[in-house]
Formats: sequence, C-alpha cells, structure tokens
Amino acid sequence: MTPDQYHLCKIAEECAEVAQRALKAQQFGLGEKQPGQSLNNLERLVCEFHDLFVTFDNFLSLVDREMLTTPTEYFTEIRLAKMRKYLDLAIRLNQVSDETFI
Repeated sequence: MTPDQYHLCKIAEECAEVAQRALKAQQFGLGEKQPGQSLNNLERLVCEFHDLFVTFDNFLSLVDREMLTTPTEYFTEIRLAKMRKYLDLAIRLNQVSDETFI
C-alpha cells in the first residue's frame, strides 16, 4: 500500500463513521445517548467530523498544499445552492415537509 492509498483508506473510513453517526442521530435523535456513552449523538457526530477534517487536511498537506488556499466561500456557495435545489425537489415530491432547512 502506498502512502496515498493509506490516507485515502483513512478518509473513506472516517466518511463511513460520519455517515453511521448521522444515521444513528436521524433514527434516535440528536440528543440521545447510547448506554455507556457520555456524549449524545450530536456531540459524537461533531467528533466524527473533526476526525474526518483532520484526516483530510493531513492528506491535502501531503499531496497538494495549493488546494489548502482555495477559497472555501466559493465551494460553500455552490454546495448550498445544490442542497437547496434538491431540497426543493424533495419538498415538491412530498418527501420532506415544507420547513425552513437552509
């Protein structure tokens, strides 16, 4: 396994952990605490995101420092517009209640 492959594996692993925690929060609620856990689902989701961000940032710093200077506002605007487009579609299809999300 090359260093790139190792880091990509770790990124995928962290993405899976974020997804798993988000699904648990969706199913049981953000404030629910699993037996034996000190943190609720929202707190655990935030921790998983931090793990993902650190893992990804470390990978980027190794492969392409230039990417770290890309304006995040630009990507944020694009992503929010895309989310809004598909949220509107889900509302029109009656799959999501018509509430303010974004």
